Amino acid sequence: MTICRTFLYLIVPFVLSSQLHAEVTLKVGISEGVTGVVEFADGELTGSLSKTYDCVFDNASVPVEFVSVPLKRGLYYLESGQLDALIPLARSPERDESLIFAGELIRADYSYVALKPIDDLLAQDDLRVAVVRGFVGGLFLPGGADQVEEVNSWVQLAPMLERDRVDVSVIPTMLIEQVMGEKTGNAYIKPAGVLEASLYISPKHRGSEVTKRILNSVEQCRSEPGSITRG
Repeated sequence: MTICRTFLYLIVPFVLSSQLHAEVTLKVGISEGVTGVVEFADGELTGSLSKTYDCVFDNASVPVEFVSVPLKRGLYYLESGQLDALIPLARSPERDESLIFAGELIRADYSYVALKPIDDLLAQDDLRVAVVRGFVGGLFLPGGADQVEEVNSWVQLAPMLERDRVDVSVIPTMLIEQVMGEKTGNAYIKPAGVLEASLYISPKHRGSEVTKRILNSVEQCRSEPGSITRG
């Protein structure tokens, strides 16, 4: 009788702990900015990458709560543990220093965009470049970049180019038409580079079962080359 009671005292807390752990919902941030890529509306993900990220979280068997957040703030929340993951994000050495990259899920292509002949501009030593704050566009700054303007949202880029406040901007290739709008037809575009992309996980989950599940799921859900993110 004593042995049975002791066994119950040991096993019940373990079961309760496992149940509580299983019920934990991950808070996943979706970086704001441009529609049509991945958003959360009416209880589900929408956009061109929605099925890809649905695959990741469904296969990982982890309950999630999505919240929209500006990119720069989302990265801060992620590092401080206020968010558990942030999508969509491309990989960068700076992010790798403090966050957990989930592995390549998609390929992200980036381009230089200008409203003047772009090869002439890129040859300048006093080039003015605009990038979104927190965005990986800084990895593709041309050698002649003399002045870098950081803006808070993608919608600011086209007006800055049009008003000649900057010469060139770095934009995810898939988003050029959305960012530039009616100016797309007059834009000069040149490939800037490619990065692997997926999501980053908060360092508070380093070595956890949740992280292992997500990394395995990213491997299973990997897309064909040509997809793109905007982070």
